[in-house]
Amino acid sequence: MLVNASQVFAKGDPKNYIPEDEIERVASTFLGWKEEDRFSHIVDRAEIVADLDAIAAEARETDVALRQILEKIGV
Repeated sequence: MLVNASQVFAKGDPKNYIPEDEIERVASTFLGWKEEDRFSHIVDRAEIVADLDAIAAEARETDVALRQILEKIGV
């Protein structure tokens, strides 16, 4: 499960923090294994592997493009 708590923090001085009620929300969402729109998502291994494969493929394409640019400029 992935939980995105980036929008529930409070500004603090000197550091931001997650208020107690939001910590409870994160914990109950995680422990209850609940999906909540734009807050939590249950992922399975196949979804993670597919995402990693897509990222790796994109990285290979970027490397090829970068090598071509570097060759054109003589580096």
